[in-house]
Amino acid sequence: MEMRHENLIKYLQTEIFPALSPGLYYHGPHHTMDVYDAAMRICEYQKVDDSLRDLVGAAALLHDIGYVKSYRHNEALACEICMNILPACGYDQPECAEICKMIMATCVPQNPHTIGAEILCDADLDYLGRGDFESGANNLYNEFKEQKIVDSKEDWDQIQIKFLSAHHYFTEFSNLYREPAKQKHLQKLINLYHNK
Repeated sequence: MEMRHENLIKYLQTEIFPALSPGLYYHGPHHTMDVYDAAMRICEYQKVDDSLRDLVGAAALLHDIGYVKSYRHNEALACEICMNILPACGYDQPECAEICKMIMATCVPQNPHTIGAEILCDADLDYLGRGDFESGANNLYNEFKEQKIVDSKEDWDQIQIKFLSAHHYFTEFSNLYREPAKQKHLQKLINLYHNK
């Protein structure tokens, strides 16, 4: 299992990461590896078996590779790329299909239907409930500005409040260890916004 992940990491380092836009302040290589680490941590806590852990890890590593082609609809593009590269790393067709289902579940609003997809969705937004929330949010703000998704800090604050208010975690791990801090971050944003 670890070997398959190592092969995927090598592929990312040689083929994908160097080709990504430098304007991906949030969705860059650091995010991919952060999501992978979070996914492995959640898998361990949830005591999933090795075969599922392998698929979740692959999905975490590949969930954002679509950004190499386009900023919009990157999940579907990631799945197209996956179908080409996963067989060479030893994944069969049913495994490829399962990995793609997990990746598609990360589209906002997240919509997971399996435990693997739930783990990936929670890992993808793990930072919402961590101490480095502000730096992650700042990176995303800069990326959204570059993509002309937001115009001002005020727009961004509104987007964040709306997003955090609607978001919920799926796994026991994230509800226990990320949700409380996420609620604090949300309250802080609401207070800052209303005191302007």
